[in-house]
Amino acid sequence: MKTVDIGKRISDIRLRIGKNTVPRDFGFPCFPLYCYYPTDVPYVPQDSIRIRRMIWNFKYDRNYISAAEHSRAVRFFVPKVVETLSLILCDGLKDCVLMCIPAKTVQGNELRWKDFSNAVCEESGMEDGYGYVSILCEGTQKHLHIGRGRDVVLSFDRDAIEGKHIVVCDDICSYGKTMKNFYRRLLENGANDCLGITLGITTHALQQMEPMIFYRDYFGFQ
Repeated sequence: MKTVDIGKRISDIRLRIGKNTVPRDFGFPCFPLYCYYPTDVPYVPQDSIRIRRMIWNFKYDRNYISAAEHSRAVRFFVPKVVETLSLILCDGLKDCVLMCIPAKTVQGNELRWKDFSNAVCEESGMEDGYGYVSILCEGTQKHLHIGRGRDVVLSFDRDAIEGKHIVVCDDICSYGKTMKNFYRRLLENGANDCLGITLGITTHALQQMEPMIFYRDYFGFQ
């Protein structure tokens, strides 16, 4: 694997991001692995339905998802995340910190992200930033709360974040508001630069190619 300067690599990606619609520009480059088709999208292929179910299992609503189903989803997504980030960042990956956008509750966040973050970092060589952000006040889901729901309140460990290159990870991204807000908070706490990755991106029209496949061709540049 070619040695790269991680800061320059992210800058190069920023320059290229505007030329394509697959990586998303949320003020920083963000790379979804798969298209996430909501259930109201017709004629979704079986492979995409399987991915949708795998993302549900990863999110781990314990009212509907078993621990075994969540564990299988983690084992499915970990190598996909590492493969994609290694392709994009080359060996600069080892100079990055992985930080996952927390779930709404302390318990839900630990169940969803702790093992995943640890596994990705063990396999990739990234620094595990799971503990660099904590939940001060739990949020509520919109569909469980009258009105818009309550946003989770987060606290960031500035000493751990300052000067670092951060890889921000989320499960599903729709419009990028959560990613943008998290990115802003990281910059406020001294992060050097950021790159995002999501397991899925909400898509309402069928696509010819999954984003992850596209990256294998496009981000082969060195």
